[in-house]
Amino acid sequence: MDSLFSDEELFLTQNSFSEERVEDNFSIDSILDGLVACDEPVSQNSCEEELKQVVTEKSIKDGRTDPSNYPEAVRKIVIVDDEELEKRKESRIPPNTRINTSWAVRAWSEWALERNGMIAIKGETGITLPEVNPDILNITHNEEVNYWLSKFVVEVRKKKDPGTFYPPNTLYQLCCGLQRYMRDNGRPELNFFTDTSFKHFQDCLDAEMKRLTAMGIGSNVKEAQAFSEDEENKLWNLGLLGDSSPRVLLDTMVFLIGKNFSLRSGKEHLWYGNTAVGHNILGETVKRLCKDAEIEGQFTNHSLRATTATRALKKGIPGKFVMQRTGHRDVRSLQKYQRPETSTKIEFSKAFDTSNEAVSLSGSIGSQKAPLKREVEVEEETTRKFSKSCDEARIPETKAMTFNQCTFIISKD
Repeated sequence: MDSLFSDEELFLTQNSFSEERVEDNFSIDSILDGLVACDEPVSQNSCEEELKQVVTEKSIKDGRTDPSNYPEAVRKIVIVDDEELEKRKESRIPPNTRINTSWAVRAWSEWALERNGMIAIKGETGITLPEVNPDILNITHNEEVNYWLSKFVVEVRKKKDPGTFYPPNTLYQLCCGLQRYMRDNGRPELNFFTDTSFKHFQDCLDAEMKRLTAMGIGSNVKEAQAFSEDEENKLWNLGLLGDSSPRVLLDTMVFLIGKNFSLRSGKEHLWYGNTAVGHNILGETVKRLCKDAEIEGQFTNHSLRATTATRALKKGIPGKFVMQRTGHRDVRSLQKYQRPETSTKIEFSKAFDTSNEAVSLSGSIGSQKAPLKREVEVEEETTRKFSKSCDEARIPETKAMTFNQCTFIISKD
């Protein structure tokens, strides 16, 4: 034992080791002190229970369970009642998600009531059709939910513009909202999109989304545009951003904080004078600024977030660092901000314009003449008529003229 532990340290874990030396009379039997000997084999559970009992009795004897002996170890817990616990549980749901869920449930209820009213009218002619329950929670059987969901995705229409179809993605979001509503109210096992018992609904939703896409519905998705540097400079030059007045200063702070911290909307800002500035007023800041500056396009407060991501990606900053600033968790969500500016779109269009010099994007291809001019020999009679018309139009005499991308070689031979 002396030779084994004489001057060496005893390694315990990856990060620590003991400098204490092991006693010469060390014995494995000391570990078993206090345990009850048993001649017959016992289960692991019984051994654990006996060990807990020994430890508990020893702790009580030593007074370790008495908080008065260790006042600094008191946890100072807080008792939470059931109502407060429910509030905290509900707070986990983002406000926008809650709004979308309520919107989906309301759409279902209004569709069901309108449908039942139409069925009642048809019933007067002797046609009997089943009615749908306006509260989807009262539909307890999956087969029935599957049937009515299939009807819903095909029959539902917009309320603000009666008779108008919902875009495919919006239709999908309606179904997601209904699923969340049922999961949060006693049906956590439901999954409309993967459960085979909802196969009829899945096929109907897929067919309807493809039909709407083929009709061009939802193809033009509105998204907040990012500010170009010229557009931002225009706001500064017109005095819409700056410190010339309290209102301008407030707009400037909303603009800069939204852009630099990649905020989504006015709801994330909170400003105080004598009273708080409402989030509805803050939410219209960017739209109002662009209207005053006569900047056309789809600009909202979300454009500030889009500007942050778009400019960072354009400057070659790695996506993972941009995601840390914007808060995105999926790189696919970040990629939608990789948008070309108007100048880039113009250069891209010019690249296919054969009448001009070849245009390179980002200077990768040098400019060169486009060898697409066609020499056309004109017969003598046609040449005289063309020369005469040039003289009448007082066009200077020349040997070659470019007309509609064609070069006419005027020869007097």
